[in-house]
Amino acid sequence: MAGNNKNTVFFTGGHGGSAAYAVIEKLVRKDIDIHWIGPKYAYEDKKYLSFEFRSFPKLGVTCHAIRSGRIHRKFSKNTVISFLKLPFGFLAAMKIVFFGRPRLVVSFGGFAAFPVVFAAKIMGSRIFIHEQTAGAGLSNKLSSFFADRIFLARKSSLKYFPRKKSVLVGNPVRRSILSIKPKTKISSPPVILVTCGSRGSQVVNAALKPILMDILERYRLIHQTGDPDYKEIESIRSTLDPKLRKRYKIYRFLDPDLMASFLNESDIVVSRAGANTVSELIIAERLSILIPIPWVQRNEQFKNAKLMTKSKLGVILNQEELTSESLLKTINYLFENWHSMISRVRKLDLGDRTASEKISKEILNAIKK
Repeated sequence: MAGNNKNTVFFTGGHGGSAAYAVIEKLVRKDIDIHWIGPKYAYEDKKYLSFEFRSFPKLGVTCHAIRSGRIHRKFSKNTVISFLKLPFGFLAAMKIVFFGRPRLVVSFGGFAAFPVVFAAKIMGSRIFIHEQTAGAGLSNKLSSFFADRIFLARKSSLKYFPRKKSVLVGNPVRRSILSIKPKTKISSPPVILVTCGSRGSQVVNAALKPILMDILERYRLIHQTGDPDYKEIESIRSTLDPKLRKRYKIYRFLDPDLMASFLNESDIVVSRAGANTVSELIIAERLSILIPIPWVQRNEQFKNAKLMTKSKLGVILNQEELTSESLLKTINYLFENWHSMISRVRKLDLGDRTASEKISKEILNAIKK
């Protein structure tokens, strides 16, 4: 653990690893001791490593696990267990921050972030937060009372935070995504990328499995399944005709460079509608079928998806309307109209191309003071 806080920066979050990654990659050669504090596992009850614990060590970042509970909006079997974890999250955060003595803590929100921000305030560290959504997450709203600087992805978030502390920067996007060029012609055969965040989506996988044969007869498919469904889908793939199997690539998890490579290769993308995902798809100018998670606070994913449709790049397929038939119909529709849709794309200036640069500069200025 770092003992000298002059060049030590802690990043934290219960999610937002993609945005944090984009900022961290700007700082790794700046003589800064960078640490990440967050959940080690992607699920509370399953031992699948999170995006951050898979990806950040490759950047030279020291990762510290924190098992903080969360306040569930709906009661389930995990609600009481999760609530009882909250005090342990605060104690773990206090210990890590006390021994680390960071000069600065940068939070990307989520259930694990607030205990770290609270502990950092007690220890006298400076605090930056970044809000990725069009609204405001509960953790960031609480953290804003302690924050020295609040970075916002969308103008609509201004009403939730103190204006004197807030600055509109956009969502940080990884360097590899920024290098992707828009497509002007369709691949042969056309390429579909299915990726629903580092965890994948069992709901989307369930809709996809019955129509795999139909898809592979016409298209190539790159499928990031997530950990829970990987073995089952791998087994399904093994039974396919060799010609179709060759057209179907499956992965548990896509590290940032591989994700960028496949996004560059793809003609359309099937995805959830997280804030960072939408920012990346707009910058890459990829036609997309967006399936918003319906239970996200304030229906934020639907709002993100609407931003994608404003750019003329996306169509929304609501989860309650998601079936194998509706998914296949929408995929075919996008390919049938691909050239006309691409020609109507509206370029939106969201500030996302410069967000990581702006935040990293503020971080460097803060640790020099």
